[in-house]
Amino acid sequence: MKTATSTTVRAQFSSYLNQSEPTVVTQNGHFKAVLVPVQTAEDVERLLMADNKRLMEILAESDRQIDESGGIPHDEFWKRIDAKYAKKSNGKHKRKAGK
Repeated sequence: MKTATSTTVRAQFSSYLNQSEPTVVTQNGHFKAVLVPVQTAEDVERLLMADNKRLMEILAESDRQIDESGGIPHDEFWKRIDAKYAKKSNGKHKRKAGK
């Protein structure tokens, strides 16, 4: 991972936007930001979701519940999802192939 000062990034901002790896930005020797390259809207969404404290709490609680109960088998999960959406959409819900 690269490191650059805020002064350098400011002076060469366009070139930093074209980087293929994250760059840690420092100011007065302290970490201030990270420039992370993104290719798609999904990359942006993933980064925003990872920074969502409430979502991380929900996922942690879900992991805890799965650890305690053992969860449900994969096929049973999809049966429940298909049944739920079949009721809501009069059978028009179709799951993408491979899921």
